[in-house]
Amino acid sequence: MPDFLDPGVLTTHLNSQHQAEPLTGYLRGGFAPSTVQLIDAYAGGAPSSNLMAALIEDLDRELSDDWLYSPDRFVAITLPDEAQQLLAVGASGPLLHRLNRLLLEAAYPALIALSFAIYRVGPGAFATLADASQVAAESTAVSVAPKRRQPVVVGQHKGRDAT
Repeated sequence: MPDFLDPGVLTTHLNSQHQAEPLTGYLRGGFAPSTVQLIDAYAGGAPSSNLMAALIEDLDRELSDDWLYSPDRFVAITLPDEAQQLLAVGASGPLLHRLNRLLLEAAYPALIALSFAIYRVGPGAFATLADASQVAAESTAVSVAPKRRQPVVVGQHKGRDAT
């Protein structure tokens, strides 16, 4: 998950001064102790490559966390419709990764870039969000060609009888 818009600010937001915030505290609790040490030692500027590698590894691991979402952790965060739908169906596997990515994007909108969005367009569009998410998880590029419409055969037009 290397899509950090401002790695320095994200690192600062994850330090011990913010651990009382429900989501930050939860994330820190799941990070490796060495990552927490690197975060707390961060003094500003461009984060070191060691810090970035550790942060990416630990946040990537959070994408598989069945317990990342909790209403009390996200009480003040507006969740996108797609995240709400995935929560409603009890996402697992690739859909859980998608859900957790959406949760982190919603929690840190100015710090973590949006990954991708699913748009339903035309008759060849995916039938469900689950179909689209599964295909997206299996492929880096999803292209959907709309089904070709069959030509409509119009019968011979007959004029109206004059009255």
